[in-house]
Amino acid sequence: MEIAAPSTNTKSWRDALPIHPAAELVPMMSPDELRALGEDIKKNGLRDSTAIVVFKEEKHFRPVLLDGRNRLAAMEAVGIAIRAESVRGGGGPQVKLWYRVTDEHFWLPIKIVEVRGDHLGGNPREYVHSANILRRHLTAEGKREATAKLIKANPEKSNRQIAEQVKRKCPPKKRRKKASSRISTTKHAISWV
Repeated sequence: MEIAAPSTNTKSWRDALPIHPAAELVPMMSPDELRALGEDIKKNGLRDSTAIVVFKEEKHFRPVLLDGRNRLAAMEAVGIAIRAESVRGGGGPQVKLWYRVTDEHFWLPIKIVEVRGDHLGGNPREYVHSANILRRHLTAEGKREATAKLIKANPEKSNRQIAEQVKRKCPPKKRRKKASSRISTTKHAISWV
């Protein structure tokens, strides 16, 4: 049974959903990893109940992609068609996404969860961190890179606060330094991973 197929005025997901800068805290998967994920999605469908997360600063702001860019890129990498449609609703501008594996398949909706900046838990950087930095597929290098970006993005936080956020122990000799006094390398992040 086909579910709410996209209208004829659809566009690429990249046109409908600009990527939020906080999404850059987590590195993209390698091309091989993207293809492997895409093949799994092609075979098994989207298994994650929260496939895509969009962020809106407030109700009437345009949504931007906060989480799910690897999933969407993986689907594109293996030829899965993705369609996006911008719509207006009672909650302000919204985006609807669909995918289909081949022309013989029905268009299936991609579940989208909205995180709002004017609601509790609506800090985009904290969302990206809690949803991604501790995920299993990140290598130690990927975790270091993400932690270093988190440090740069939050210069007001102390090493201890950052360590608590990334669920790592802060090196004892660095506990009293503030993030603003850190140098802009991953040296400090390396010792936490």
